Amino acid sequence: MKLYDFLQTESLNQEYKEFYFKCPIDKYFTKSQIYEFLFDDEINSLSNTSLQSYLLDNFQIYFENYLPKFIASIQNNLEINTSSSIFFGINDCGYITGFPYLEIDNFMKKIEKRVKKVLCKNLRIYRNSEFFELFDKWFEDNIQINFVKIDTSEYNFTGKYKNYLKKWVKAKKDFKQKVAELKKQHNDYVFEHNRYSRKLEYIIKDPIIIPKLINFIENHSSKNNPLIEKILQKYDFDIYCDDFDDKMNDQNHILYYLTRFKDIELAEIKKRKPVTTYVPNVVPINFVFQNIQSILEIWIKKGFNFGFIEIKYLNKDKRDILSLLYKMKWRYSLRIIKTLGDPGTHIMNFEMYEKTKDLINWRQNRTQEQLNLIVKKIINLECST
Repeated sequence: MKLYDFLQTESLNQEYKEFYFKCPIDKYFTKSQIYEFLFDDEINSLSNTSLQSYLLDNFQIYFENYLPKFIASIQNNLEINTSSSIFFGINDCGYITGFPYLEIDNFMKKIEKRVKKVLCKNLRIYRNSEFFELFDKWFEDNIQINFVKIDTSEYNFTGKYKNYLKKWVKAKKDFKQKVAELKKQHNDYVFEHNRYSRKLEYIIKDPIIIPKLINFIENHSSKNNPLIEKILQKYDFDIYCDDFDDKMNDQNHILYYLTRFKDIELAEIKKRKPVTTYVPNVVPINFVFQNIQSILEIWIKKGFNFGFIEIKYLNKDKRDILSLLYKMKWRYSLRIIKTLGDPGTHIMNFEMYEKTKDLINWRQNRTQEQLNLIVKKIINLECST
């Protein structure tokens, strides 16, 4: 199998899931490791141990979300009597995309343990109205896990990933620059506003404000106004007098000019208040790393192998053994061909689901007698519909 080979289209018996990194990577790799991996062609900063842990936790998400539902939907379709497979590392169109790895032997043993754990948590088996702990035998008889290595030797290196990374670097630089500009505009506005919104006694002594204040007085009275000379001589004006309101209307008093000057300047400053525009955020470096297909060339260049996993449900003992799933909606899922012609899963018999959703909670400890009673109730419900 070669990278991007076409396997075949999805069918009732085959479902494909393209593999993406879904787990946050902070607890597996540092930012410096990620930057080195992405931007230094000579350095592989990812250890096999960390990568295996990261891969396993990502596969765990896939297994929990898709595997029990797929098995239940196959088992509920009585027309499907052959084995069925769900693939991880193939896209919906049937093309092989895979996942990167360094070593596979020990990794596949851990994958099998994860699959078994997920199914054991979600699956209970009963036969002839009696509940049995048959999981180990059922797993051995019905689940087969296959790994297929992908040949990447003929991969055509185009260097497209460099353009992808350059665009990301530019977007990040533009984002930082835009944010810095907006921040500076805001800080400048706040600084200027604060300068003119202070108490009057500070405004009249500010060396930057004084020339503007004098110009204001000259324009609203005369250049020979004696108040100007007092301002220049740093005269100690009696600003907070008892008759403050009267002085504000007295054209011979400094308060008349000072209060009007302050109000006019603040009004003008508020007109210049910067508008906070929306700045599109940049995709974090974590997401650049997690998008395998966009930087596929990096993985191959640094010596990583690629493969995909097939989990085959052999579908034995369909008539004798039924499964009870922890998530009841999965119990009533059904693998079908949808209206548009594509295979998929839907929830069948919602009325039955509503009747039984509160009947079982497999997290509770139950006796064998209680489990058998639950099975009989469900069978009776199914027979009555």
